Order: sequence, then C-alpha cells, then structure tokens
Amino acid sequence: MAYVNGRIPSSALKRLPGNNAGILKPYAYSYWALHYHTVKVARVSLAIYDASVGRTYRTYARQLLAKRIYGSNAATPGTSNHGWGRAVDLQTSGQINATNRYGAPYGWQKRWSDAGWEPWHMRGVKAMASPAAPDPFKPLGPRQKLACRRLLFHRREMAREKRSGEGPRFRKQLKHARAWRKLVKHYLTGGNAQQRAVMRRVLKATDGRM
Repeated sequence: MAYVNGRIPSSALKRLPGNNAGILKPYAYSYWALHYHTVKVARVSLAIYDASVGRTYRTYARQLLAKRIYGSNAATPGTSNHGWGRAVDLQTSGQINATNRYGAPYGWQKRWSDAGWEPWHMRGVKAMASPAAPDPFKPLGPRQKLACRRLLFHRREMAREKRSGEGPRFRKQLKHARAWRKLVKHYLTGGNAQQRAVMRRVLKATDGRM
C-alpha cells in the first residue's frame, strides 16, 4: 500500500518498547526482535520515550515543528524518514552501541542511516513478520508451567463471567483458581530464583493476564 509521508494511518504503525508513536509494522517487528536480543545478551533495553518533535514516526505537523527547531539539520517536511515510519532516534550511548554491535541481522545499524552526522538516528532496512514474544514461562518446569497456565486461565474465566453476570459459573471458576493458586504457592517454595520470579508475577496477575 502506498502511503503519504507524515500521513500514515495508525493501523499501519506499531509502537516500540517505551512510549512513542511507533513505526511501520514490518520495521517495528525487526526492532522488537533486536530489542529482545540486546536485553538478553547485553542487558540493554531499546525502549524509546517520545518527545514533542517525535523520536519515531513524525506526522507532517511534527516535521514542520522539527524544521522550525532544528533548521537545516532537519529534513524538508514531507521527505523525512521519520515521516515514512522507518526511522528511530535512540536516546542513550548504550542503545547506540548495542544497535551498532548487534543490529545488522535485524536491519538496524548506523551504516544504513540517512543522517551520518547524527549517531542516534537509525533507519530500518529490514522488514520482518511479527516475531513471537518471549515465552514468560520458559524458566519453569512442566508441572510449574501447567499450574501457572491453569491458574491464569481460570482467573481470566472468572473475569469474563463476572462481566457477563453468570454467578454460578463464576463460583466454579473461583474454586478451580483457588486450587491452582495453592499449587503455584507450593511450587514457589522449591523453585530457583528465576522460577520464583515468574510464579510471583503469576500470583499477582489477578485478572489472569501477565
């Protein structure tokens, strides 16, 4: 689909880790994959927190604002890679270093930037389908995983039944949830540090969603 620079519909954009306007989904997915990798291997988050001008996608109005603030250092409104939803302005030297070190397989690295004088400005060159999110239950053993999944399932069912007003079924789900909660708490006493951290998150997820 053809888009107009700075006028891309929100349905075509996906938010990145942090709090921002996001970028085009195929490049956002590759950015998320790189984020998962840098967190795992270097403990560096690539979370981006947006500013008034915008560190990710920029509408045409934001491009006009950037031009007023930065002058010749900003692209002509309507031509910016931010307006195409393909550019990200990183925030820390740690993010820049991690992206340059690990980003090539994901299509994020400074060598592909359109603004070589700005070390923080990155342009995505690799589209990617939606990556699977990391399995939050990966550290758990089979029995621990089963108990956690069942507890979350029955809690979600409780929430659904509560909204629909079906009282008797809600009470049945509550009975199951209490039983699985008791088992999770039992496993909590014998797990390792990683397993205990996951199970504590499960116990706190009263709505059944982690």
